[in-house]
Amino acid sequence: MNPDFQLKRDEPVPLYHQIAQIVEKEIEEGMYKPGDLFTTEQELQKRFQVSRATVRKAFEALEQKGLLIRLVGKGTFVGSPRLQLAQPHLLSFTEEMKQLGITPGTQILGISTVYPSPKVREQLHLGKQESVLQIRRLRTGNGNPILFVTHYLPTWLQPDDPNVFGESLYKFLEEHKGIYLQEAVHKVGAGPADSETASLLQIAAGEPVITFSRTSFDRQGRAIIYEEGKARPDSYEYQVRLRRQ
Repeated sequence: MNPDFQLKRDEPVPLYHQIAQIVEKEIEEGMYKPGDLFTTEQELQKRFQVSRATVRKAFEALEQKGLLIRLVGKGTFVGSPRLQLAQPHLLSFTEEMKQLGITPGTQILGISTVYPSPKVREQLHLGKQESVLQIRRLRTGNGNPILFVTHYLPTWLQPDDPNVFGESLYKFLEEHKGIYLQEAVHKVGAGPADSETASLLQIAAGEPVITFSRTSFDRQGRAIIYEEGKARPDSYEYQVRLRRQ
């Protein structure tokens, strides 16, 4: 056995941390691929001859890094690189995923015309009697759930074929409506997952999720899309560079 993949019990480094480092190295070296079903806690406990509590702490450390993803009722899988929002450019979810070498996917949960809440109406600069197109979607990466998002668009953007919403909204706007999004206001928060979100993201109800909202504007400054979403924290990461003036 590779000595780098063995515990050093005479060192002061906690055993759970050593296990996490070993697994991380194995993932880096390609022993496990993104999307692979990972070994169970019991199997890892037997491999390293440690307690269940030690293995559980190692799993938690790896989950915090996004290297492992637990899906309720399915098991633990090797994670894909986290979707990281750090670049100053406005990209769609599909574009972000492809930059990371991840295969994006979409499940359309519902499309309807509704009267918006005051908040949505304000974001899209709509009149009191105007309705909006509401699109609810689950976005995936390599087949794993990442985002549950609801989009709101003015009804004049209603497509002839609603199946176009199975792909990138940005692509739909550019290719079918001649609209190019120029900038967006993106807000990030956190909160507990409700039962619907938990079921879709395959986590336990009440677990923390990243929440966000985004209003996107076209080159003429018109508000085109307002969206609200919830993301698995082990699959999404936000990075901001700050400069002191």
